[in-house]
Amino acid sequence: MNEHEILEAYLESTSIVHQQIESYNRFVRIGMQRIVDSQRLIEPEVSGFAIKFGTVRIEPPIIIEADSSTRRIMPNEALARNLTYSAPIYVAYTPIIAGIEKKDAAGEAFVGELPVMIKSDICYTKNMTKEQLVSEGEDPDDPGGYFIIKGTERVLVGIEDLAPNRIICTKEKGKGVTAKVFSTTLNFRARCSVTRDEYGIFKVTFPTTTKGMDLVLILRALGLQTKQMLDAVSDNEIKNDILLNIDLSKAKEMGQWALRKAYLR
Repeated sequence: MNEHEILEAYLESTSIVHQQIESYNRFVRIGMQRIVDSQRLIEPEVSGFAIKFGTVRIEPPIIIEADSSTRRIMPNEALARNLTYSAPIYVAYTPIIAGIEKKDAAGEAFVGELPVMIKSDICYTKNMTKEQLVSEGEDPDDPGGYFIIKGTERVLVGIEDLAPNRIICTKEKGKGVTAKVFSTTLNFRARCSVTRDEYGIFKVTFPTTTKGMDLVLILRALGLQTKQMLDAVSDNEIKNDILLNIDLSKAKEMGQWALRKAYLR
């Protein structure tokens, strides 16, 4: 079997946009609820009052006409009428007064609309047969994987990115060996790196620093002693580098309080 047969067999069994559709489905199924759960409790500036969010619910795509009536909308109509193919989002909520959840006042609030990816789980065309698609005016060979925003087809462009919260070591031209990590939380992302130059000197770079900082100084400010630094390394060549950095570091001349002040500065 040659490579062309393998490629053809793959394309016959798997859509070329399968990855994008599955990623979108996972966001709708799991990701949105996780976002709400991360901010489940809202405490406005009202004494003794809070709102607890619950389950996220997404309805199928609809359109609100000029007379305020609602009905379902198909992708081809959204294209023809310069509309957005989107679905309403609702979030369940429960008021909390003086620390007590008021179940009788609980309800569901409309919070916005989510653009619907064509052929995703919440798209009407997902499980339609070719005959049904043709009868609805849809293209039966459309693979999906795109959005319709104000009558224009939009796609997500994939970009290569480094995995978050994973240390990656590289050898960069003119910079020596670098260990870097993209420290990531829900709403924050920062690149931190430790670089070893050709002389064996280690420097640490943070987003808020303009130049590299002394690695040993930072480790000492965090409470590590020389023996602990050396015990953390098994390679003799790297131990020699650590000893060199300890010998050249200003940390050995500073007390713990002075180290912390230098680190925080």
